[in-house]
Amino acid sequence: MARRPLPPLNALRAFEAFGRRGRMTLAADELCVTHGAVSRQIRQLEDHLGVALTEGPRNRLVMTEAGLKLAEGLTRAFDILDEAVPRPPEDEPRPTVVSCLPTFAMKWLIPRLPDFVARFPDTPVRVAESNGPFDFRADGVDLAIRMREPDAPSSSDAEATPFLATFVGPVVAPELAARVRTAADLAALPRLHTRTYLHSWDQWARAAGLDLPAPGLVREFDHYFYMIEAAAA
Repeated sequence: MARRPLPPLNALRAFEAFGRRGRMTLAADELCVTHGAVSRQIRQLEDHLGVALTEGPRNRLVMTEAGLKLAEGLTRAFDILDEAVPRPPEDEPRPTVVSCLPTFAMKWLIPRLPDFVARFPDTPVRVAESNGPFDFRADGVDLAIRMREPDAPSSSDAEATPFLATFVGPVVAPELAARVRTAADLAALPRLHTRTYLHSWDQWARAAGLDLPAPGLVREFDHYFYMIEAAAA
């Protein structure tokens, strides 16, 4: 049997998600990777095919005619593949899928799962990490945990229940915190950001009534847990 000369499957999957979602960030959230990873996969696919699949500025890419044709074909192919994948017997309990932010899953949810499983052994739970929008039906999600403003509108098919307050403030390694007495002292330290929420320092400064000076050094990280580890280090 002849070998199929297919492009890299990860690149095809990333491009199909971008075509279906319409935005790199939404595709990245669906695949639980970074925006940059999706962009690199699509560039790799274009290089492999020798065909331009996208056009326009980097922050507002749209598909070319060839890209639209490929995306439509990939969606049909992945739909067929999804239908062909065997499913567990109906008498087995389907896991409850909880979609939440990666750092929240690591630092809050997963440490509490053993107690939940002990109390409800017949209710399997699967944690799906995601930062972005979700669709209960399309994404197979039963429960989603997100950070949001109190007056933010809910999606039409979601019932929002607040259960934890969010506190925003500086986190500093102990040996550095001992030297911080003023906002100027704080501004002199390297300032860490998470790429998913670049305005957290501004939000804290406004809430604290501070005019925070510009930082001497800024570093960005893809996830909160990376940033927490960086602060501790």
